Amino acid sequence: MVRYFVSYAHDDTLTADLLKRLKQRLALAPTCVFEAWDDRELQPGQRWRDEILEAIARCPIGLLLVSPAFLGSRFITAEELPRFVARTPDEPAPGKRAIPVAVKRLAFDGTMDLKGLAEVQVFHDRKGRDYQSCTTGRQRDDFADDLY
Repeated sequence: MVRYFVSYAHDDTLTADLLKRLKQRLALAPTCVFEAWDDRELQPGQRWRDEILEAIARCPIGLLLVSPAFLGSRFITAEELPRFVARTPDEPAPGKRAIPVAVKRLAFDGTMDLKGLAEVQVFHDRKGRDYQSCTTGRQRDDFADDLY
């Protein structure tokens, strides 16, 4: 059983499509069963902050669906991201595996604060594209295949 926490910005409508494609592929893994947790599992009346932090504690892997909205989210950058990625190169690693995926274009030229992700390999497809740049269904399937 491989548990992973999905961190994403609610403003990024592309994430649902990417997660659907990825889950289809993960279901075909011959030796692992993958279990995702994301905040869409929260029920009315639950203490959402506590539930999110408990889910992160249970998941050794963070699937980080990165975009400008993701990096601009105060909750993500203060609560979720630091549990998977050190904020500075001098800071010790949090001990969990981060799999950052470029959902939208990111600037790696110093003009964008990547909140520690500048030191971590961010996934792009084999052609170096972020998910949004994949405009056809075939390109999005290829992106999900490469991520799998």
